[in-house]
Amino acid sequence: MQRYVLSAAALLAATNAVLGGGTGNGPDVIVSTIGSTLSETGVIGGIGGYAMTTVSCNLGEADAIWIDSGAQDTEHPVIGQNMFRLMNGRFEQIGQAWLKHGFCALDAPSCGAPYEPNGSCDWLGTHATDTYDAFLNAEQTGMGPKSEVNPWTGDFPYPYIKAWAQSGNAIFKRLQIAQADLDPTLNGGALYFGESQYICTDEVEMNRYNNCSYRRVVVAGASGSQWNLEFTGGMFVQQPAIMAWQAADPTVVMSTIDVVNDGRFILASKARDFGTGVWEYEYALYNMNVHRAAGSFSVPVDPGVTISDFGFHDVPYHSTESFAGTDWGASYSAGNLKWQTELFILNPNANAVRWGTLYNFRFRANTAPMTGNVTIGLFKPGQVGDPNTVAGSALVPSLPPPPCAADLDGDGDTDSADLNIVLIDFGCIGGSCVGDVDGDNDTDSTDLNVLLTEFGCTP
Repeated sequence: MQRYVLSAAALLAATNAVLGGGTGNGPDVIVSTIGSTLSETGVIGGIGGYAMTTVSCNLGEADAIWIDSGAQDTEHPVIGQNMFRLMNGRFEQIGQAWLKHGFCALDAPSCGAPYEPNGSCDWLGTHATDTYDAFLNAEQTGMGPKSEVNPWTGDFPYPYIKAWAQSGNAIFKRLQIAQADLDPTLNGGALYFGESQYICTDEVEMNRYNNCSYRRVVVAGASGSQWNLEFTGGMFVQQPAIMAWQAADPTVVMSTIDVVNDGRFILASKARDFGTGVWEYEYALYNMNVHRAAGSFSVPVDPGVTISDFGFHDVPYHSTESFAGTDWGASYSAGNLKWQTELFILNPNANAVRWGTLYNFRFRANTAPMTGNVTIGLFKPGQVGDPNTVAGSALVPSLPPPPCAADLDGDGDTDSADLNIVLIDFGCIGGSCVGDVDGDNDTDSTDLNVLLTEFGCTP
C-alpha cells in the first residue's frame, strides 16, 4: 500500500505548538496534525462514513516501535478517530471509528530537533513524523476493534480477532456519524470537533496522557445525502476534544481523575440557570485511556432538593463491535442520584464508559450549584487492593435553604397569616399551643419576637 508524506513546510506550519515538547523518557508519540479535510465514504440508513488524515510526531528521546509483521512482536500504534458536538450547553460525542493499525513509519522532519530518523519501517525516529492520509485511515482491511485493545498498556492481539482484514459496506468500521447530527437546520449554533488518539505499546506512564489532539470541524455543504465536513483553524495538540467545551464556555468546570494502575478520566460539568428557580446540571465523562472503564456515575443530592428530567447520552458502537448499547437508568437513594449500567460479572459487554468515548448525564434541580465530588464506579475488576471507585470535583446542587422557623401555617413562608396565629394564640400554656414558635409549650413574647425577626422569610 502506498504511503504519503506531507511536505515539510506544511508540517512545520501545523506543529509549531509542539516544538518545545519532549519528556526525555523513551518514545513520546503525539498527534501533531489533523488534515484539513475529512473524506466522505457514503451514507447508509442515515449514517455517514468519514475519515481524517492524521500525523504523528515522536517527541521522545527514543525511537517508537512500529512493527506490524515479521518474526518480531507485532507492536505498533493504533489510531482512533472521534467526533464531538457542542450545542445548547451540551458537549456530546456523536461518532467514533474502529482503530487504524499503524504500519511502516515513514520518518519525515518538522517535529522539532534534533531530527533523527530511524530509516526502518519498524521504528519512528526521534522528532520524526509519520502520516496516514484519510484514505489509509478509512481502509477497512487495516482497521480493528477497540474492544481488543488495553488503552493503558497498549496491548492487543495481532492479528486482531474480530473482523480481521474484513471489508464491508461504505460505512463499515469507519467514523460513523448520524447525518441528523450534522444537518444545519437541526443543529443551529452547533460547534463540531474532530479528535485523533494514538495508543502506543512502548510509552512509559508519564507519556500516556498526551496522545490526543483535536481540531474544529465545520459543515461545508452536502454531496447528495451526505454532509461534507472540513477542518478549520489551528490544532489543539496534546489535548482531548473535551477541552474545547471549557475553551468555548469558561463556566464549565474540568476535573482530571487518574485511576490507580490505570489511565485517566476527564470530567466536565456545567450548571445552567433557567431563571425560574430551576438549574440544569450537565456532566460529560470522557474516558481517555482507562482500561477498567466506568460502570456507574453518582451525584450527591440532598433529600430536600427537588430533582427531575434525568437524561443520558452515549455514542453508538457499530460494525459488529460486541458492546451493548443499552442506555443507563437513573435512580435516587440515600442522598445520591446514580446512573449505572449492568455489572461486569453479569455482562462483561455491558455499555460501560470505555476508552475513547464520552458519555453524558443530566438532570434538573431547584438549588444553585456548589462544588462537590461525584463518584465514578469502575466497571472491570482491578488488581488486588485497587479501589473500585474514584471521585472527581464537579458542580453539584447545593443544600436547600433551611425552612422558615415561624411558618406556622405550613405554606413555606413567614407572613401576616403566621403573625395572626401567634396573636390569636398569645398566652396559651400547654402542649397544644399553635403559636408556639420556639417549642417551649407556650405562646408568649419570645415566640412573637422570633416571628417578627424572620418576618418575610421565604426559603
